[in-house]
Amino acid sequence: MSTAGPDVLEELAPLVDAPVIGAPPAVLGGVELVIAGGARADVDRVRPVLARLGELRHVGPLGSGARLKLVANSMLGALVLIAAELQTAGEVAGLDPETIFDVLVRFVPSLAMRRAGYLEDRHEPAMFALRDLRKDLDLALSTFHRADSHVPITALVREWVDEAAAEEADLDISAVIRRYRQRPDAAAR
Repeated sequence: MSTAGPDVLEELAPLVDAPVIGAPPAVLGGVELVIAGGARADVDRVRPVLARLGELRHVGPLGSGARLKLVANSMLGALVLIAAELQTAGEVAGLDPETIFDVLVRFVPSLAMRRAGYLEDRHEPAMFALRDLRKDLDLALSTFHRADSHVPITALVREWVDEAAAEEADLDISAVIRRYRQRPDAAAR
């Protein structure tokens, strides 16, 4: 159920891979999305256990859950970066920080749980640490490149996350906003 990448599955040879999509509050509420890879019969066999976490979705053969989790976390990385960029750009343009953030949340509702990070520079406790996002982006890029996928935006996201994680690896991913606040010219980079 970890975001370990599809290569680990070959070593462990499980019957089902079933990473989850959602933040810790979703786990506590039992509303996670569990993305299960494996033979349908094997997924059905573990359904009673996995369904307790939330919605269980069979996404294909073994390894499909792990690969889809890398897609999801790559999207999350891109979303937190663009939100940080637009939040700081709007502030520099003279807009009210709260109003900017509220508009961003309308497009990406899951940002709401990171309000303290974007508006108050509070990134602890980490729901998802920068070091973990960096690891997931490394796994994703490796997987995508082996499949001959062209992912230049994901590679750029990985660069920016790496810069943020170099200084503050244990902080929540919302701490990427610090890179923009330290470098007002970052958007022109």
